[in-house]
Amino acid sequence: MIGEARRRRTFAVIGHPDAGKSTLITALARHARVLSAAGTDWMESERAHGTSMTSAALQFAYGDTVINLLDTSGNADSSVDTYRVLSAVDSAVMLLDAAQGLEPQTLNLFDFCRQQGIPVITFITKWDRPGREALRLCDELTDRIGVQPMPLTWPVGIAGHLRGVVDVPSGKFVPYRPAKAHQNESDLGADWVRAQEEVELLYATGGEFDESRFLAVTATPVLFGTAVCDFGVRHLLDSLAELAPRPAPRTDTDGEARALDAPFSAFVFKVQTRMDPARRDQVAFARVCSGVFKRGMIVTHATTGKPFATKYAQKAFGHLQSRDDSAYPGDVIGLADAPTLRVGDTVYTGRPPVHFPSLPGFISTRGAIDPAQ
Repeated sequence: MIGEARRRRTFAVIGHPDAGKSTLITALARHARVLSAAGTDWMESERAHGTSMTSAALQFAYGDTVINLLDTSGNADSSVDTYRVLSAVDSAVMLLDAAQGLEPQTLNLFDFCRQQGIPVITFITKWDRPGREALRLCDELTDRIGVQPMPLTWPVGIAGHLRGVVDVPSGKFVPYRPAKAHQNESDLGADWVRAQEEVELLYATGGEFDESRFLAVTATPVLFGTAVCDFGVRHLLDSLAELAPRPAPRTDTDGEARALDAPFSAFVFKVQTRMDPARRDQVAFARVCSGVFKRGMIVTHATTGKPFATKYAQKAFGHLQSRDDSAYPGDVIGLADAPTLRVGDTVYTGRPPVHFPSLPGFISTRGAIDPAQ
């Protein structure tokens, strides 16, 4: 069981409306080869109607890693729901538009991540279009939110004239167009020299990757690409698999850290209604914190002390609902036909009873609202 938990990476993508969140999530899913053409059409329909991309989460395997990508809304009027979802993740990807940089809703969401100690990886997208200078965007991270940018990839060519990226740890050039894969550094001329100089400048000012600063949310790894063209997405997935925190013990209301291999426990972070009016129209989405969940098991609702069966439990998988029988710490389960469950509730098995704290409140100086209200 511990081995399964260590394979999990549970994160959400945060960003301002129109930054390209749905496009990035589509690219992530396609890169892992889990999204069908029909699924793409379904997601486009969802976007057209202004609804979330998935019901709650998208799970897929990437190599030996199991990715749990939780859905968030970038809309300011959905802040409460977004903060609740972020309470169920172990890390986040902050998405920036190359032309717009840090925008108001992104700032609010980052503030929440920092308050909750959620490490953030930054992906700067739309580099195939005109935009700001790479160093200027990194300066924004330092000046406006006080985090050190640590480049993992760096663009070769200005925004709108993307030639590829430097894989900073290896120093290798990754071409934007596969047909130009034969290019070497001498073919790139001034663009290559500029990229090298900019990376050296950031390293000279503390930009070399430091895991402790990443986990403390005082620095953020930075990658560049273009999600719509599926460039840079593999680097992002690789970074998540390698760097993002694994599930860790969650602290209960008694101040005790519940071990991952303790009996099953989970907390509800989202309740969605009218998912299927013809059937059970309420599903409570819960983050597994400990133990192994098996569909059909009897769990206890901590608030009422009453048991209920999980016969209709599901795991979200794109536009399909997987009825995989098992879930592990870091996974998300959907508990259908459970009308008494509310956001913040705990469910568990065994003794003694388990209660996780209510979802954290948050008031941002930038104007966000408190999700506990």
